[in-house]
Amino acid sequence: MTDQNPKKEWGLCVDCQNWQIELNAIATHQTAGLCLAAALRPFRLRVTGNSGCQEFHRGPTARGAGSNLKPPPIPGNVPPSGPPAAT
Repeated sequence: MTDQNPKKEWGLCVDCQNWQIELNAIATHQTAGLCLAAALRPFRLRVTGNSGCQEFHRGPTARGAGSNLKPPPIPGNVPPSGPPAAT
């Protein structure tokens, strides 16, 4: 497989703004969260901070309730204040 865009920066999820973890979680290499990268969002990837890819955007980690669920929520369907109430 060849690299389609060699100008993109590769980096670890723990340093990426597209990595969403729980509201009160500590961002470590073992923390699990949801990948919000536009190219990967349809796959609903649950990844740890030690994961990495070329969709990397250095910045503060995103926060959202339900980010460590199995399977992860569909991005945008979980309110930032918490997961949906059980019925």
